[in-house]
Amino acid sequence: MVSWSTATDWDAATAESGVVHESVSSTDHNDASVLKQGYSAASPYKSADLLRYYPLNDSSGPVADFSSTPVDGTVSGASFDSTGISGTTSMTFAGGADRIDIGTVPQLSQFTLHVWGRVTGGPGDRRVALRLASNNEIGMRMDSNDDFRGWIYNGSSEDNVIHPTPTVGDWYLWTWRWDGSTAELFQNATSEGTTSASMSPGAAEDYIGNDTNEAAGWVGDLTQVVVSDTYWTDAEIQAFYDVVATAGTLTTAWKVA
Repeated sequence: MVSWSTATDWDAATAESGVVHESVSSTDHNDASVLKQGYSAASPYKSADLLRYYPLNDSSGPVADFSSTPVDGTVSGASFDSTGISGTTSMTFAGGADRIDIGTVPQLSQFTLHVWGRVTGGPGDRRVALRLASNNEIGMRMDSNDDFRGWIYNGSSEDNVIHPTPTVGDWYLWTWRWDGSTAELFQNATSEGTTSASMSPGAAEDYIGNDTNEAAGWVGDLTQVVVSDTYWTDAEIQAFYDVVATAGTLTTAWKVA
C-alpha cells in the first residue's frame, strides 16, 4: 500500500481518477465502482456446500434461499427489516409461535450450521434459533437457564455443548458442526467445546426461530442462516466470521509513477 500523507506526495504522483475498487475476503466484493457490505447472496462463501442459505434480508415473505437448490422459507409471525449486521437487515422473532418453515432438510452424515443472532429478551424460556427435526433434532438455542447451546438429540438422549449467557443486545456468530461422531460449538469463530454425539433420522418440518411444537420461539434478531452438509474447518469458520468482523479495503486511486 502506498500512503500519500503530504501535499508534496500528491503533487509528485500520477494517479488514475474516478476508480473505486473494493476487496472483502471470502466474498465477491471486488467490483469496480460498486461498494458492498457483508456477505454476498449472489455468490455465497462455500456455495457448493450449502443445503440452505437464508440471509434474512428480505422485506416480505417468503424469505429467499440462496443455495443452489433453493427452498424459500414460509414466515409465520416474525417481522422484517430489523437492523442487521454490516448495514444490512435481519428478522425479529418475538417468541411464542414466531418461525420460518424451511421444509425438510435431507438426512445429514455431517454438518455445519451457522446463524448470526442477538438476544433481546425472553429469560427463562427455551428459545430456538435453528432446529432441523428431519434429522431427529439438531440445532442451536437459548435454554431455560439462559445459556446458549448446540444440541443433537438421537431419539433417546441429548448431547450438547453449552456457552454461558450471551450479552443481551450483542450480535454473535454461532456455529455448530459435527463430523459424524464429535460435535463442536463456536461463538465468533472461537471454540466453546466438543462432545461425542450420534444422530438418527427424524421426520418433521425444519424451522428457523422455533421448535417443532411451535411454542419455543427465539426472542431477538436472526440473520445469515446457513445449513451445510460438509464439516467446515476452523479456517473456513474463521473466514466466514471475518467477512463481518474484519474490515475490507477500499481503493479510490493509486500511484502509478
